[in-house]
Amino acid sequence: MASTSAPRGLQPVKMIGGRYNSHGASLYRIPSNYSVALFNGDPVIMTASGSSRGTIARMNATSTATTITSSGTWLGVFIGCEYVDPNSKQPVFRQSYPGSITPASGEILAHVIDDPDALFEIQADGAVAQTGLGTNAAIIQTAVGNTTTGNSGLQLDASSVDSTSSLPLRIVDFVRRPGSSIGDAYTDVIVRLNTHFHRTATGVAAS
Repeated sequence: MASTSAPRGLQPVKMIGGRYNSHGASLYRIPSNYSVALFNGDPVIMTASGSSRGTIARMNATSTATTITSSGTWLGVFIGCEYVDPNSKQPVFRQSYPGSITPASGEILAHVIDDPDALFEIQADGAVAQTGLGTNAAIIQTAVGNTTTGNSGLQLDASSVDSTSSLPLRIVDFVRRPGSSIGDAYTDVIVRLNTHFHRTATGVAAS
């Protein structure tokens, strides 16, 4: 796979220090009729102000090839959602949120990996050498989210690898498995989220 570009966003794999990983997710609300699609592996934020504060939104609301270079206050990574379908009136569980959904009843609930010690696998959009270990990197939209698989179209921006503190990802390891090696054309790496909502002192606005 690391010789072929296959963007799939941030996929949870383990915890810092090899601690037990339950892959547990927390539930957060998506505003009714929120227009931006969310795919499995997309980073999300807590909306900090306005009428939708306290709900989540996509970290970078675009499907074009835009690099996210600012870490901001990432809440975690979206892995799916549930809501009552407005047409069938039945509960649905999806790996992606298609956007512009007004549920027949209740709320749209997102499943988010929000542990600040969670580590994620992500494919780079180019080669990352051993010297990239411990560096920071941006994340880039190289494809739109896949509506068939539900997976994100995000990759690590290999050209951005640097020490810059504003870069959102830290490369902490490489994926070692058959078909995936350090320095591959599209290197699979393990990253952490550099700045996390649950590790910042500033909360959302109270009103």
